[in-house]
Amino acid sequence: MTIDPADVADLRDLGAATLGRRGWAKVNQCTARGLHVPSLEVYVDGVVQGHHDLDDDWASSFRDQTRHLLRVLRTGEGDLLWSGDQAREVLAFNLAALESSRRNAPVRVDELA
Repeated sequence: MTIDPADVADLRDLGAATLGRRGWAKVNQCTARGLHVPSLEVYVDGVVQGHHDLDDDWASSFRDQTRHLLRVLRTGEGDLLWSGDQAREVLAFNLAALESSRRNAPVRVDELA
C-alpha cells in the first residue's frame, strides 16, 4: 500500500479523510460541536453512508480503551481488540502517513519496516 498526499489533497477541505481502493472514510468532527453533519461518512462502491449517532468525542475513545485494557489485564474478562500483529500494522500505517506528510511524497508502508 502506498500513501500519497496528492490523493488526499482533494479531500482536505472535507476534514480528515482516508482513501482506499473502493472509496473513502471521512471524519467531519471529533470534539467540536456546531456542525450539523454526520460525524463519520463512508463512501464505498458509489454509496455514501452518514453516521450521526456516534460518541464522537475522542476523549471517550481513549477512556473506554484504557478501561477495557485494564479490565482484561485485571480479570482476564474479555478479549484484546487487536493482536500484536494487527497493532503493529496500524502503527506502520500511521507512521507511513506521518512520513508521507513530512516528505510531501508517496511512502510505501513496507519501506519503513
